[in-house]
Parts: sequence; C-alpha cells; structure tokens
Amino acid sequence: MSDPADPPKPPDAEPPSRSVWPVAAVATLVALAGLLVYALITGPVAPNPDAPDGGDLKAPALQSDLFLEDEIGFAPVHVDAEALAAARGQLPGAGQPPPKEAEAVLDAFRALNLQEIGSDQRAQTEAAREFNLRLTEFYGVGHHAGLQALMTSSFARFREALDLLVTRARSRGATIEDLVQQPDPALQEALSWAGGFVLLARRLGLMDPTGAIEPRLSPLVEVLYRYRIAQGLRGTLNPKELMTGQEIRTFFLWRLHEARSIPLDKRLLYAIELSIYLPGYPSEIARGALFFQAGHVQEARDTLARARQLYPDRAALIDRYLQIIDAQPAPAAPDAGPAAAPDAGPAADAPDASPAADAADASPAANAADADPAADPDATPKK
Repeated sequence: MSDPADPPKPPDAEPPSRSVWPVAAVATLVALAGLLVYALITGPVAPNPDAPDGGDLKAPALQSDLFLEDEIGFAPVHVDAEALAAARGQLPGAGQPPPKEAEAVLDAFRALNLQEIGSDQRAQTEAAREFNLRLTEFYGVGHHAGLQALMTSSFARFREALDLLVTRARSRGATIEDLVQQPDPALQEALSWAGGFVLLARRLGLMDPTGAIEPRLSPLVEVLYRYRIAQGLRGTLNPKELMTGQEIRTFFLWRLHEARSIPLDKRLLYAIELSIYLPGYPSEIARGALFFQAGHVQEARDTLARARQLYPDRAALIDRYLQIIDAQPAPAAPDAGPAAAPDAGPAADAPDASPAADAADASPAANAADADPAADPDATPKK
C-alpha cells in the first residue's frame, strides 16, 4: 500500500479569463463521462503489487500450454526464476538490512513454526496471535520497505535450515514428516525456521516424502516463505500488497494447477481469482476441468459449453474436452486436487498441518476461515 507524498503545488498564476471556464467545464464533463463508460465496460481492475504507486495491473503474457491436450487437466506451470527475482529486487527495502525491531518478529515467527509441528491447538493459536501482533507492530515502524527487508534478509537463514532438515532426513532414511514431527533437540534451530513450512509444502505437494522439490518449482520456496509471513498482517492490510505481481501470478497459477489437498469449492474460487490477477486466463475452462476431475460430469459439460462461447480462440481444445466427457465416464477422483496420491503429505483433512486449517492460503492465523484470501479476493486493506 503506497503512501506517495503530496504533489508539489504549482506556482501562483493569473486566473484564466471567464470566457475559458465554460469550455473547460464541458471538456471536464466529457472526460468524466468517458472514464465512467470505460469503468462500466472493463469492471474493477486489481492493483498491481509490482507498481510502487499501486498502478493498474499490466497484462502479462499467458503461457501457451495452460491445459493438457489429450486428457482433461492442467499443464505444468512455467516458473520464471529470473523474472521472480527481478521483480522482487525492485521493491523498496529488498536486500537492505531490516530495522532492529525485525528480530522480535522473527522470534515470534520461529516460535509459531515450532508450535505448528506440535499437536497443541491452543498453543498454536496463541503463537499465531503473538506473531500477528509483532508483525503488525513492526509494520507501524518499518512499513513496506522494512517488511521487504525483513523477508529478503531472513530467507537465507530459512533456506539453510530447510536444506539441513532435508539432508538429515535422507541420511537417517526417514521421511521429512517423521523428522519434523518427531523432533530431535539438535535440530531445534532448524525446526524453528522451517518446521511449519515443511508440513505445508508436503500437504500442498510441493515436496515429496524425502523433502525433494522438483527443480522447476524450486523458486516457489521463497514465494511461499514470503506469502506465509505476509499472511500475518491480515486485518491490517491485504497480504498480497507485500508480494510482487509476478509472485502472486506464479503462485496462484501453481496453486490452482498443481497443488494438492485443496477442496473443490476453493479451487473453483481460485480459478476466478486467478483471472483477476492474470488477465486473459480462461477461468471457465479451468472450472470445467475441476468439475470433471471431481466427478461432476454434468457441471463440467455445462461449464465447458459456456466456455466455448467465452473463448472462441480455444474452441478446438474445448471441443476435445467435450468429446472426452461424452466418450468415457468421469473419474471417481476426490475433489481435493489433481493427482492426489498417498504420498501427498499429512492427511488431507488434518487441520494441524499449517498455521491455518486451509493450507492453501499459507496463513499463520489461527482461524483459517478468517484468514482465507480467496474468500474475498477484492478485500480492501484497512488503513
């Protein structure tokens, strides 16, 4: 949320002659009418987190292969590590030493990580509240630049701890969850940085049982780390304002296309939200695919038929999908996400796997229902 300074006032000048005022008034009314018509046609535009002044979202290029051709489903997401790093590097405060108050925030965040890997729900709630409080207080001191400095400067310590946990799990022949949920006192420091993240990453399918992350998706580790911290400010400002547009678009696309253990109703909302942050994204095709994967054949057919009218340039793909629907029964798959496998991480219905029961939102808030950014995509940050 930007806080631009007031623009400089122009020097005093002679007032225009009275004959100019009627012309100026008419021109102003015409301009306002034009803007109103444009707003009515285009609808609301999401703010661009990349723009320091909160400017409108610039439409990025869509990857060409969003969907599979021979089966109804989503194509793997292209993650552009260079673009993510470049966008992050332009944020005020990125790469700078954070204010001294940052350590109290990180202490609270680490305490929360340790509670996340335990089973005491009340302790988790209290730790989440403490973290939210500390982060909110810090925001009052450091503002956006201070928070960016905190997140970018602390990521190296987090990543080192995460790599240590993965290495130790492999050396012991244990799964990464076993290592985290049966903690070794010698690993207390590493667990305080990355314990909660590990459970969330496994739950979403970002990590395999050994802790390995597909190289293509490795840049998402920092995105998810930053997103988890940003969620601590819900109620003070929209957490998305702390992320770059590139990060939001990439994470939201992966969350919809590849993440596991997310209920169907939320994924249907995510498809709509993604079309806000990624203009041109064919959300109705995505929703049709989601319905089909969940076994809702008629809803899939109806949604794809509607999509054919909305996206004539993708008619060939939609027709192929409709043929697939008519030629074979829908899979008896759960609605928890694509390719839900036995190794998808902690039980899909386990609310303890992250700071919030809704792991997809990566929220450190204790009440998942109140911490869901998808529930209100256009939420207005509090001043």
